Amino acid sequence: MKLVSAQDAEIGKRLRNFRNQKEISQTALGKAIGVTFQQVQKYEKGTNRISGSRLVDAATFLGVPVKSLLGDADPETGKETALRDWFAGQALAGMLAMPDGVNGNFHNNCGEAFIGPAEYAYKMADAMLAARESSQ
Repeated sequence: MKLVSAQDAEIGKRLRNFRNQKEISQTALGKAIGVTFQQVQKYEKGTNRISGSRLVDAATFLGVPVKSLLGDADPETGKETALRDWFAGQALAGMLAMPDGVNGNFHNNCGEAFIGPAEYAYKMADAMLAARESSQ
């Protein structure tokens, strides 16, 4: 018997969150992926693990990328969190290499108030992700 891991339970929580956001019943999702609503409940509660093929079917039915269910995307924006974190780390490393380092705050280009280096790094990361998406 395979044990359900913490990661399996997290996938189930994300499945439930996306299903609820789309206002889709467990019965409708179950029908779309070939299981009963009780089985969908077990996936969402983390009692049972969902197979790879059913995960793909669920993501397709819900209209979300599979990576959103796996946790490599922010549920609100759909942006890849691991890649966003990497870009922000690169931006912060670049700031640390500057002669003044990250002393003080940064002004964003929108005329808004000064922001801290971490927030600035994530704004830069979001800009890099947007540029990446538009080039694909």
